[in-house]
Amino acid sequence: MISFIICEKDKKQRELYLKILKKFLYTSSDYYDVYEFDKFSKNTEKEIEKIEGKRVYLIDADFPGTNGATLARKIRENKDLLSPIILTTNSEKICVPEFIKNTLLLNIIYKNKDIIKELLETLKTAYKMVTQYSVLTFTSFDETYRLPYDDIYYIEKNTNDDSVTIYTKDDSYIDYVSIKKLEKILIKDPRFFKSHRSCILNLYNVLCYNHKENLVIFKNGTKTDLVCRSKKKLLKKRLAEDISYE
Repeated sequence: MISFIICEKDKKQRELYLKILKKFLYTSSDYYDVYEFDKFSKNTEKEIEKIEGKRVYLIDADFPGTNGATLARKIRENKDLLSPIILTTNSEKICVPEFIKNTLLLNIIYKNKDIIKELLETLKTAYKMVTQYSVLTFTSFDETYRLPYDDIYYIEKNTNDDSVTIYTKDDSYIDYVSIKKLEKILIKDPRFFKSHRSCILNLYNVLCYNHKENLVIFKNGTKTDLVCRSKKKLLKKRLAEDISYE
């Protein structure tokens, strides 16, 4: 379980973050939690300390009752050195080294029209950080493999038997498992998208999707056309940044 902790005074801004998170995660909320706080207090601090699972923080630099940098330092002083912390701001003052000293911030994002694109990209990095040990483990021909999720490009069902081929940047692997079983394992991860009854894509490794030719092109140049008609529109949506900023 991953917990996203939003510390933001402005309700509309929190609503925007929730929209961005919903687009980014896409999967059922059963696989993640979101906690919202509109000001800092001793009770807020206690509530945050009780939150379980891996954490990603999204903190307003002008968070009432403290400020974003001070809160970030409190998190680090409580021996949480690994959770990604994203600071949002309307002011350039937080770029002053003294203000962000000892915060170990992942990113500073300005609250302007570019916030959607910037936050989505930063969330990808944050998600990779908190899931860096997520691997697909399987045995094939007496060899056991542990493939990091980030290394998987796509998975394709083989036609002759109940097996799949797992394609990575430089290699491919055979696993004797059904595509449906793999879907159940991977469905909670926003990287993966079942584009066809015979194919699962890792969206993070897609370079582009040619909708007219129905061709998915990956970062290493490999291609697949296994996108069924009913999934074309959804795939375009998943790859696009189509949230409006109000």
